[in-house]
Amino acid sequence: MRHKDAVEQGLTSGVICYLNEIPVGWCQFGPAFSFEHNNRSRAYQALAPELAVIPDWRITCVFVDKDYRGLGLSRKVLAEAVAAIKRLGGGMTEAFPMEVPEAKRPQYTGSVAMYEAEGFLCVAPLGKNSFLMRAKL
Repeated sequence: MRHKDAVEQGLTSGVICYLNEIPVGWCQFGPAFSFEHNNRSRAYQALAPELAVIPDWRITCVFVDKDYRGLGLSRKVLAEAVAAIKRLGGGMTEAFPMEVPEAKRPQYTGSVAMYEAEGFLCVAPLGKNSFLMRAKL
C-alpha cells in the first residue's frame, strides 16, 4: 500500500516540517492496528504476557533531511506528532527508538531522550539497540 493511500484511508498519519515552504522533516504515526508488524517481533511478543497493554497509537518514524539536521527539527516534529495524537483523542502510545552507538546514518526513529522529553517511559529493550517506550497521551 502506498503511504498516500494509507493516509487517505485513515490508517496512518503524520506531521511535516516546512522551512521556507520546503518540506524538511516529518514524523509518522497512526492507530496501533495500522502497524501490526510491531506485534510480530519476537522481542515484543516476549514482553506481551508481562506488559499486557493494548496501544491506541504508534509513532514509527522521525526523519529530517540531512541538509537540515542539527537544528532541533526532529524534536519539533515529534512534539507536533504528540500534540496531534492528543487532539485525536490520545491514549496509550508506543514508540520504538533506536540508540546505535557511532551510527553513521540516522535511525529514522528518534532517540530515547527525545521521547523522554515528551513524557514517554522506556518499558524494555527490544534487542541490542531498539527500545519500547510508552506514554499515556
